[in-house]
This record gives sequence, structure tokens and C-alpha cells, in this order.
Amino acid sequence: MLGDSGYALKNILLVPYLHPVSAGEKAYNRAHKNTLVLVEQSFGILKARFLCLSHKLCGPLPFTPERSSKVILACACLHNRARDAKLHDPEPIDEENAIDIENLADITMDLSGQQVRERLVNYYFSS
Repeated sequence: MLGDSGYALKNILLVPYLHPVSAGEKAYNRAHKNTLVLVEQSFGILKARFLCLSHKLCGPLPFTPERSSKVILACACLHNRARDAKLHDPEPIDEENAIDIENLADITMDLSGQQVRERLVNYYFSS
């Protein structure tokens, strides 16, 4: 998962470097930022189409995390069907008023967040 610098670095939650030094760290931060923006835009589109996903408008989904993930997946599938049917994306709501996973097999849950991020930088972003 990706998070912004407000979150703590974990082995399952990658955040940007606060003070990137190497070219690889800077490239990682650029890729992280670009990917995070796309993910946030996608969530914004889903929340605009399915208001039940908007915490600020409707509150959290009243289900277990497992069931909530199924609701989110169903919304994503329905959204894709709507796009296939050439329905327009909804206007985004104002609630306030790309890495190849298959090549990451050597990253395990036993690694610290620091180790995971360093391996990504070394594998994808260092020359």
C-alpha cells in the first residue's frame, strides 16, 4: 500500500523519503507521488459514483473489513461496467469543501518498511 508522509513507514505501507539524497530515492519519490495521485483520483471517481463510499458524506461502511472490501470491489466492477457502457464519469465531489508487483517476490512480510523501500529503490530506481 502507498501512503503519504503523514503515515509511518511499514513493510506493508510505503511512504516517500522525507529527505531523498540519492538519484534512486528521488526517482522513487516521483514514482510514489505519481502513483498515489492516480490512486487518489480513482478513489475520488468511485466515491463520486457511489456515495456510500464517501466517509464524509455517508460515514464509514457499516460492515466488517472483509465485507466492506467486497462492497468496494463490487463498486469498482460496476464502475467498469458503466465505463464500458460509455456512461460518463461523475463529477468529483469535494469532501474537504505504476510498479510491477510480480517482480517483488523477494519482499516478504518479515522485512521492515525501511528494507522494503530500499529494495524498491535499488531494484527499480537506481542506475
